[in-house]
Amino acid sequence: MSRTTSHRPGLLRSARTLAAAASLTVATACGSGDEPASGTPDSAAQAAPATPEWARPVRDVLDATLAELGVVIETVEATPELRTDDGLLPKDVEEALPEPEVTDPDAGLSPDDIELRDGLVELVLAQPRMLAASLGDVEAGGDGLVAALAAGLDNPARPDEELRALVDLTSGLEDARVARSLLGVATRARSSELRGFAATALQRHLEAPDADAVLPALVKRLKYERDADVKGWIERSVQRIDAGVTASERPSDALRGELWRMVQALSGAHFQLRGVDDARFVLARLGPWAAAELALALEDDDVYVRLHSAQVLQRMAERAEPAVASLIAALYDRNDGVAGTAAEALSVVAPERAQGELLARLDDAPPYEVRVALVRALAQLPGGGPTDRLTAVFADAPGTDLRLAAARGLLAAGAEDTVLPWLVEQLARTRGGDPAGAEAHLDEWLRAGAGPEGLLERWVALGPRGEVVHSGDQVRARRAARAALFAE
Repeated sequence: MSRTTSHRPGLLRSARTLAAAASLTVATACGSGDEPASGTPDSAAQAAPATPEWARPVRDVLDATLAELGVVIETVEATPELRTDDGLLPKDVEEALPEPEVTDPDAGLSPDDIELRDGLVELVLAQPRMLAASLGDVEAGGDGLVAALAAGLDNPARPDEELRALVDLTSGLEDARVARSLLGVATRARSSELRGFAATALQRHLEAPDADAVLPALVKRLKYERDADVKGWIERSVQRIDAGVTASERPSDALRGELWRMVQALSGAHFQLRGVDDARFVLARLGPWAAAELALALEDDDVYVRLHSAQVLQRMAERAEPAVASLIAALYDRNDGVAGTAAEALSVVAPERAQGELLARLDDAPPYEVRVALVRALAQLPGGGPTDRLTAVFADAPGTDLRLAAARGLLAAGAEDTVLPWLVEQLARTRGGDPAGAEAHLDEWLRAGAGPEGLLERWVALGPRGEVVHSGDQVRARRAARAALFAE
């Protein structure tokens, strides 16, 4: 695995300067139409209607803007990066990896600042009561000493006790460089005690300009952190940063640059499962300010960027409200998968607005895959969606998946008499149809408190235990027995 640097025009394309550096707005390129059409062979001839200007203006993206934000387009994570999350790799795999290239964090620093830093570390370790006086020396030492302290934290070869002393020596500062260095200790140190110590100290630096850029890496660490205490401190920092950015509605350019690095990781140009999963995990846990940026990613040339961005917005639910207009426009995306995902995202992001938009798209004779997704989105609206329309779809649907999508909404709306016989028939099928989908819908319906008294308990009793994986014959027998419950 290796890392390269490039500026891929498909993801972030050259255009014009959008605003002054103080109010830069990152945007992605509108689709050029050169992407292979999805769906049926003649679907390419189905031109999507023009996007209304009120929904989403045409935005240009330029390398110059991203350069000012500090965005670097990279490929998959290199082996040194895979080593940075404690305990992620099996021991035999980790031992087989080549050793990461070692760089000197002190390179380019003043020898006097390095000497003063190391002297202060030795003093604090030898005489802890001298910490207060040493903090005065740090304050008087100027920018060069602060840079040396940050570089000291960046050196993983230092013993834990020296790193703890460096953390203490930076406690009187409020500096974004120190915040980034503490982030490295909090996410990479082998000792959980040291990770927690650094995560706690990080709180003191979060008000510094550009310090919010540590947010994505902190959120990512929540995915892998095993120590409950350390996780708690990281969660506090995450909540504090995200709340501050949401309140100000203005992330720093450094934070926006980090967000767009993650968006770039969703690209099909260098698809890598772990990178995609990490990016989706982080993006889905950010505040509404991130949804405004992801709304722009829905216009990217890369279909995977658009698809994953829509999925992330769906996971964000009501926090993705700033992206509603872009999700509505994405209902007409030239890729069926993106359009369908946008439909399901819209139904959870803005359910009060979604029904009219979804019905309008359904009336526009969309491709079959999009039609199924639209019905599925309508069915998951509060109350099960528009019952009359779903009943008509269920009665006239040419395919099992379309009827199954409508059935879920009809069950939620209390129209079970319309769909239960068909679902039970599907459940008992041994060939064709979708018995798994029928079983899932019936299970959801029963667990929501519907059905005759005692039926849920008997249904659950026939199901697989959590530690048992059923064979094909066992699955068929289970479904037949469950179908028999309804026949009673």
